[in-house]
Amino acid sequence: MVTKKDNKLVIWPEYFDQTLTRAGGRRVPKNLATASPNLESIHKAAKSLGYKPVLEREKKYPRKGWYKDGGRVLVISKGIPKSKIILNIAKRMKKGTGKKE
Repeated sequence: MVTKKDNKLVIWPEYFDQTLTRAGGRRVPKNLATASPNLESIHKAAKSLGYKPVLEREKKYPRKGWYKDGGRVLVISKGIPKSKIILNIAKRMKKGTGKKE
């Protein structure tokens, strides 16, 4: 279990899924969401932003229950609000991960 003391935030692929509504789990605007977000693209974007991501493939998004595979990415918060980190990752995923901001 991840706690606040760990200084890590949980990032689920569902946060970036344009097929979901905000109530369904999407946390970014539709124009920054992607059709099928995956752990690798989130991990790559977070790494390029310097968040030191850790993949956890065996975890399941709580709203989807036990039946849907997915996984999650843990990132170091560095005192930045989670909403800002999610937006930064979404922008990087949309733009590509070639350069650092």
